[in-house]
Amino acid sequence: MDSLCIRCKGKGWCKKPCKILAKFRDKAPKVKLHFSGSSPPEIFVGRADYPNVFSGILAPTEKGDTSILSAPEEWFSNNLNIEQILELRGRLIYGRSKSHIKSQSNKIKHVSGNKKCKNKQKKQYINLD
Repeated sequence: MDSLCIRCKGKGWCKKPCKILAKFRDKAPKVKLHFSGSSPPEIFVGRADYPNVFSGILAPTEKGDTSILSAPEEWFSNNLNIEQILELRGRLIYGRSKSHIKSQSNKIKHVSGNKKCKNKQKKQYINLD
């Protein structure tokens, strides 16, 4: 990759198809509105367009132990490189909606109720309608 790729990071400054984004498109999970996977999902809150930010869940579509998908301490102890970390994070589905920072969306309320059993793996059904 040339130095422009490192600075651009997929913003399209070179007007060519992005090699970095192409890797993610190939490996990205297919979008579904209904899926199930192991829980608990993570809660993600963005920062763009503050105070009306995107927020939602990052949920795995796989079943079983998915703790490595959101464990930076494990990534560090296993010496994972950025490509390996992005591949792990790419296996999460981001169900987002725009909300004001002072309000809590119903989707996040549902997920936060399940966060109490953080270390226990159980099946989670997600509806992104």
